[in-house]
Amino acid sequence: TNNVWVKAGGDLGWYDYSKQEWANAVTVKPDKITCYQSDGHLGDITGVGYNYNEDTGEATIPEPDGDITKEDSDVIMHLMVGQVTMEKLVQNTKLSESEIIKRLDLNKDGLNDISDSNIILNVVAGTEYICDNNLQNNSKEEYFSASPGVQINPQNIINYYTWIPRYKYRINNTGSTTLPSMIDVEFESGVTSTGVSINTSGVAKTEYYTHSAFRDGSNVYKSTPYDQSGWDKELSGFWINKFEKYSSRITVSTNINALKTQVDKEITTGSAFTDPNTTVHMMKNTEWGAIAYLSQSKYGKMGNSDYTGANKEIYINSSADFITGRSAGLVPGASNISTSDRNIYGFNGQYCGTQYIKVCKGTKDVLKGSGASTSGTVYGVYDMVGGKKEHVMSNYNNSLASSGLTADFFTTEANKKLYDSYTPDKMYILGDATEETKGWYNDSINTMDTDNPFLTRGGFYSDGATAGIFNSVQDVGSGVRNQTITRAIIIP
Repeated sequence: TNNVWVKAGGDLGWYDYSKQEWANAVTVKPDKITCYQSDGHLGDITGVGYNYNEDTGEATIPEPDGDITKEDSDVIMHLMVGQVTMEKLVQNTKLSESEIIKRLDLNKDGLNDISDSNIILNVVAGTEYICDNNLQNNSKEEYFSASPGVQINPQNIINYYTWIPRYKYRINNTGSTTLPSMIDVEFESGVTSTGVSINTSGVAKTEYYTHSAFRDGSNVYKSTPYDQSGWDKELSGFWINKFEKYSSRITVSTNINALKTQVDKEITTGSAFTDPNTTVHMMKNTEWGAIAYLSQSKYGKMGNSDYTGANKEIYINSSADFITGRSAGLVPGASNISTSDRNIYGFNGQYCGTQYIKVCKGTKDVLKGSGASTSGTVYGVYDMVGGKKEHVMSNYNNSLASSGLTADFFTTEANKKLYDSYTPDKMYILGDATEETKGWYNDSINTMDTDNPFLTRGGFYSDGATAGIFNSVQDVGSGVRNQTITRAIIIP
């Protein structure tokens, strides 16, 4: 209701997968941040497109757009030297002189000067922050000791994660490729497998199968441990980055530009976590499949009664600027997705104005934004359809192609758990959302080979109907503009 994240616990609860409320967690900065309190628009004086022509002395000053950009800093500088007049600002922005002065005086010293301009530049760079008056600015320890219900300031957050609990599944598609039917999912307790162990080729149709992403490989496959997939222990579940990655670290957030031009050698095994028992790695193909299957179950968007018919499919992130957590509120390939109306809703359904605005202040249409998550609610995983193509750690026949990996990566026993292995006679793994769900929602799918021994998932923002959570495309493993290294998986 208040458009904020709060600390879980107590009477508030935390999660309820039967209501599509998946468990979420965040990591926060250890110390309080440098924060300039605001009423939601402090520092914002112009819209995108501000321009001052030094030859003519004319300034184009669009109305404020709710975003803080370098142009807002330029206005202060031009006002200081007389290149823009207060009269001109009042005329174009439709704000009063007192309101303009208030907005631009970030350090509250009564002046609009270079110190305010520098603050705006630091805000744009992400080193300083404009904070809502209603949000607390706590340290990590203060959040830990706070009572349930305390609001979490987004500027304190480093990473967002969503929990994927261990489950068994059964697929018996009675629908069509355009609108597949629900995948049967039953959660398992702890690390106990109640599903059958299927070691042969086929599709889990008649019996429930404990999903391979949660299995100890040595318990599942006939030959050596991790012969094809699996972990080195049984898992109760895993944490997945809620949004696409946007930096070479494991930091993941919303309303930022997704990371691009990374290659598959950028496998993250380091961690921001201090627990030595916690492992961080690049998402595998089977782990992507585990999220996809849960989304297609009664616990995901498929089971969400807010959506009907074709809208059961996850909406595409159609951001041409690769901003995370965005949605046009439409399924992939919808005929009315055009360049002009792409990327107009934030993850929480707030209207964003244009595809380049990173701060969404407009009226909410929740189903437009949350329809792009795996649960159809704000609690699911975002950017798994469209946005950038996401690399997953899967490999065909130990081939290297353009990945930057070396041959010893695949012969090192400790690395076996970090990737899914495919060979000419083992071209899919049960649960990896390829063969069992081939062609669902008309998503593109092709298989790996020696020249293209890696996979990308999800599709590109402009792929139309062929993008989707069941999209799977062969790749050489190199980084190009329309691809991103996939998300970090946290193994507790």
